Amino acid sequence: TLDDQYLVYNTNPALSPDQMILQLNGASPNTITFTLNEELNVPDGTDIKNGFTVTSGTIATAIYNSATKKVTMTSAGDPDWNTPPTVSYARLTGLYTDLIGNQLQDITNHIVEQLSINMAGGDLA
Repeated sequence: TLDDQYLVYNTNPALSPDQMILQLNGASPNTITFTLNEELNVPDGTDIKNGFTVTSGTIATAIYNSATKKVTMTSAGDPDWNTPPTVSYARLTGLYTDLIGNQLQDITNHIVEQLSINMAGGDLA
């Protein structure tokens, strides 16, 4: 092209919204879910736990869904995350990128919110 103007896209993939949710799953392993602002350059269903750490318990998997840009982290067992941990990601370890090579942004001690459902008498579960 002879056009003088180009758009340079250099935004790193990041959390969007800036929120992580803990779901306690009874006797089953617990899950933490979060959504990214753009697609990663990995196939749907890829385990992207490399680079992620939690302050308590162990991450068994961190499965990426390319259609929703959602990551579902699963604990190694129950009660690994009965108290919400914080989550970190180091891009020098993880090395996940968007479709043009921008690295997933570092995450440092991100607070995880516990999902709670409030029901009153007569509510259906």
